[in-house]
Amino acid sequence: MKLCAFPWASVSREGGSGKVSINEWLDLAQRYGLDGLEVPSGWIGPSDSPEAVKAFKERLADHGLAVGMYNLGLQNWVDPSTVEQAKPLVEMAAELGAPLLRMMAQRWHPQIKEISRSQAIRASVEGLAKVAEIAAPYGISLAIENHHDHVGIELADFVQILNGLPMANVGVNFDPKHPSRVGEDTMTFLRHPKVLGRIKCTHLDNYSDTVDGWNRNISLDEGDLDIAAVIVAIRDSGYDGWLSIEFGGSDVTKVERSVSFVREVWEGHGC
Repeated sequence: MKLCAFPWASVSREGGSGKVSINEWLDLAQRYGLDGLEVPSGWIGPSDSPEAVKAFKERLADHGLAVGMYNLGLQNWVDPSTVEQAKPLVEMAAELGAPLLRMMAQRWHPQIKEISRSQAIRASVEGLAKVAEIAAPYGISLAIENHHDHVGIELADFVQILNGLPMANVGVNFDPKHPSRVGEDTMTFLRHPKVLGRIKCTHLDNYSDTVDGWNRNISLDEGDLDIAAVIVAIRDSGYDGWLSIEFGGSDVTKVERSVSFVREVWEGHGC
């Protein structure tokens, strides 16, 4: 198992406003013993100069870190131009040496009336299939997330999307917190053979449900979800690739406790 992290709410490109900068995050990631980073295209992307990309890669190498997954924010597969937008992002992922692209299906929920559920599923399959074709020559796989406000948040729809994308370089980035948003059981979702059998990465993330909403400023072992069960199920399935700690809180130092927790569970201590 290789471990990266994605503390999107506490790290920004330049830092400031209570966030740490990317350079500060690299120092912390090395100190916490991570194998790599999940890198969103907003941190480094096709619009950056070759010099900036080279400097970013050199900083990664100096810290002994790899890019476990490149995070694309594409979500409108009804628009044919989305595939064109994906091309330079795939090339950037290849430049960074990322083996995975974190992807989402068509943004959709019942309150959006422009397209039907079936249209959203069809558009997702068609668009993601084209991106998979672009990514294949680079040896890059798509990891599709079961994200809220996107078609596929419900298990039946997610399985339908996966069935439409049988390519070897298309799989799942499972996020355990999202099924609860629509009343689905996290472990039932994960253990479906079409999901567990196609894991490419996992957003290990947790929350604590409070009267003021979700508290995400917690480590993985502190929230309402049994993240240890998620880790064990993935480990016992035979998967041995990248896992990514997603952190939606403000205190990035909490990631360190999550790193220790994941490694302890993976190694079988108490599980």
